Amino acid sequence: MIGKTLGFYISSRFLKVLFAMVLGLGFLIVTVDFIEQLRKSANIEDISLWSLYTIALLRAPVFIEKAFPFACLFAAMITLTQLNLKMELVVARAAGISASQFLLPISISAALVGVFVATIYNPYAISAFERSEALSAEVIYKKPSKNGNLTKRNYWIKQQDDNGESSIINAEIARNGGKLLDNISIIRFNDKWKIIERVDAKQAIHTSNSWLLNEVTKTDGSGKKTNLGSMNLQTRLTEDDLLGITTKPDGISFWELKKNRQTCGKIRHKRQTLHGSILQPDSSPTVFIGNGNRCRDCLP
Repeated sequence: MIGKTLGFYISSRFLKVLFAMVLGLGFLIVTVDFIEQLRKSANIEDISLWSLYTIALLRAPVFIEKAFPFACLFAAMITLTQLNLKMELVVARAAGISASQFLLPISISAALVGVFVATIYNPYAISAFERSEALSAEVIYKKPSKNGNLTKRNYWIKQQDDNGESSIINAEIARNGGKLLDNISIIRFNDKWKIIERVDAKQAIHTSNSWLLNEVTKTDGSGKKTNLGSMNLQTRLTEDDLLGITTKPDGISFWELKKNRQTCGKIRHKRQTLHGSILQPDSSPTVFIGNGNRCRDCLP
């Protein structure tokens, strides 16, 4: 049976390699995302490079989380390879320690890392990503562009009001579970599905039964534009509806997945994807252990 000293030694070597790999991946992800933010903001005037770098930093934890299982796998391979090159594994095997006993400290460490990632790191990563979205709305989407075209629109929402009129809402950013939309365009239809007008606004805030639009530009059927400071648009959409429409499954923290799955249960594809998101963090310790146990070929 492997002793405590050797077990802690192998675990510490594994965790050190894993930490180094995560730092390396984080640096690479931040660098690539920063370049992407520079590309997206190339046509924006008076934007701070530090703000763009902060956005990349806040977005990085979500992408690092997806790479954790692979980092765990390669960290285990590198750890065992290093021990083998130093003949430490050969000496231990000569002392009667089996390959399974060597992998036990790595498996336990991988399981603990999986629990940490699912329960602590995941909520932090989601919170950081939400802050990056808020910062993006402030420094990118609210500043004037030279050509007036930043990125593709990401969110589409269809709604009806009590008068029989319908609207299709298109927004670049959705925050707070869809209750706060940035850079929106709205096409309004009458009860016969003929276009009434187009409404553009910098921001839309959802209240109990309406949207509060700020910095509004209305364009009627004849092409006449009217600028308004704000306006109200009726809606039947509830907070639960907006959560199911605008929230991505991987954008919900571990501790809120089951509650939000019940909220979005009436939307079939959302229910299925949220169910998969619930299983993913729950299975993280098992996945990490499995990746660690794939390293038998690294043993002499």
